[in-house]
Amino acid sequence: MNKTIKHAIILAGGKGTRLAEQTKKIPKPLVEVGNIPIISHIINHLVSYGVEHVVIAGGYKIELIKEYFMSNRYKYEGSVTITDEGVNSHKPHLPKGLKTLTIADTGQSTGTAQRIKMAAEYFDDPNVPFYMTYGDSVSDVNLSEVTDTFYSREDTILTLTAVQYQERFGILSIDPENGNKITKFAEKSMSVDEFINGGFMILKPEALDFIYKDDDDFSKDTLPRMQSKAHISAHLHKGFWFAMDTQRDYEELNEIYDERPELFNR
Repeated sequence: MNKTIKHAIILAGGKGTRLAEQTKKIPKPLVEVGNIPIISHIINHLVSYGVEHVVIAGGYKIELIKEYFMSNRYKYEGSVTITDEGVNSHKPHLPKGLKTLTIADTGQSTGTAQRIKMAAEYFDDPNVPFYMTYGDSVSDVNLSEVTDTFYSREDTILTLTAVQYQERFGILSIDPENGNKITKFAEKSMSVDEFINGGFMILKPEALDFIYKDDDDFSKDTLPRMQSKAHISAHLHKGFWFAMDTQRDYEELNEIYDERPELFNR
């Protein structure tokens, strides 16, 4: 199919408290992977598949995100839209191919559901599907294939990228009859039967109607309601995907980048 999704939202407003070693000074989206903020890897990925307008749904330390994408210290309050011609006297640092970047102030403690709804208001065309993903997860998922899955059924309201369930830590076998003695250390495991939500979603604009004003977490509060009333599909991705939640994740992700930078550079 020759359909291209041109709009995207990146959720980037949380405090990232589990990664406090990095996020005391900067927001998690600016934490670097291979000397490049993780949010830039995500934007470059989206742009490589034809995205022209990205809305960053920011909150915590949003002023630092604004500063990163502009040549001079940011001097504006609230949200800002940057085009390839800049904002007033400021020259933007936009990835090649990206026409518009909106850094939307969606609040310090806003939940992901409300951030999505607020960010979508910045699209110049509110009647087209859009990507939505998380500002701490990177992948080599083929977004053209996600798009094909989305358009394969007319009644699909949302398609998400499903990745195989991953055990984050090694497994211990414990014998409670012998003083809780550890009897075995097992390596990290991966189930071939279970999947988790890996982000990199495509939503029809009607999906926003399923976000109620008291919804907080999009995955926990909104998606189950949507699934019960509409068709949600999944694109199964078995390639590279990684979510950076902790200092350990940060270190592991940078090791992956050092060994296989082609997973990030598009």
